[in-house]
Amino acid sequence: MQSAFTVPLGLLVAIALGTYVPLLFFPASLIIVGAHCLVFISLYGMKLFAVLAGALITVGVVTLFWLPSLGNISGWLGAAVFLVFSAVLFRAQGETRRISASRTAAG
Repeated sequence: MQSAFTVPLGLLVAIALGTYVPLLFFPASLIIVGAHCLVFISLYGMKLFAVLAGALITVGVVTLFWLPSLGNISGWLGAAVFLVFSAVLFRAQGETRRISASRTAAG
């Protein structure tokens, strides 16, 4: 539960940054949400969350430091990353359940 508080507290930093340069709010938010996803690696035992976190952080860092002109669409880029990974994680979850069911039936 403590990991859930990292996003609202981290978003305070993104809001503060966004008040000075509004285009940088979404890239900063992507970095914060990506860092929040790192907790899910150990929480759910799925290394795919590391790839999700890495993708979100990478999009945020690239947009924040190298392509700040893309700041206005970086939120949409983050949504696209989440959309792709929702399908990947859903499929991986189904595979994990199948493996667990076969081990339970065999043991």
